[in-house]
Amino acid sequence: MGKRTLTRRGASTLQAIGLTIGILLIAGGALLPVLGSLFNRSSTLSPEEQQQLVTEYVSTVGFDAFVGDSPRKGAEDPTSLIFEFSDFQCPFCAQAAPIVRELIEKRGDSVMVVYKHLPLAAIHPEAVPAARASWAAGQQDKFWEYHDALFENQASLGEDLYVQLAQDFGLDVDRFNQDRNSSEALSAIEADLALANEFRFQGTPTFMVNDFIIPGVPSLEGFEQILDQFEQNAPNT
Repeated sequence: MGKRTLTRRGASTLQAIGLTIGILLIAGGALLPVLGSLFNRSSTLSPEEQQQLVTEYVSTVGFDAFVGDSPRKGAEDPTSLIFEFSDFQCPFCAQAAPIVRELIEKRGDSVMVVYKHLPLAAIHPEAVPAARASWAAGQQDKFWEYHDALFENQASLGEDLYVQLAQDFGLDVDRFNQDRNSSEALSAIEADLALANEFRFQGTPTFMVNDFIIPGVPSLEGFEQILDQFEQNAPNT
């Protein structure tokens, strides 16, 4: 899965990408509320320490183990991975969804997006039920269609919507209901939550391009510039 270009990057690459995303985020006034909520959250790690933690984790376990059985779309042999830690009831995650979709339309031949559940249940009561429903849809190969529909209908999250979407996508509804209420669904979500906790991720959305952390909602151009930085610094064979 693109092992040649998905190795650990050097400090100079991360610094260059950090400068790029910093400029892009500061320039985007609409992102300031997101950044404020993220940077003011309680954490025992500085951004630099958190980045080091993630980079060392990925370097140790490898990207294949990190991807695991999570939903993914895009290139089967990617040069770069985008990890999305997201919550279906988070309004900023809903803003990010069409940006990620457009990015895959443009660069899906070289990039893979991997979805990780980070439901903020303390403030979003429908986050876990929606995550369980999306997991169940994924068992019938409809995760991404269901994912998009949940964000598009975010104001209506609830039991009626979950069942209606299952019907709309032609799912076996009995199986869907059984799957979303299963221990396997909860275990999959808990595994992603455990990883987010390991990384000290507390805000959504949080993205990673390979092992580089991006808080908030980057623009399409921001994503592309970061991907370009990784491609430019990829080792030659």
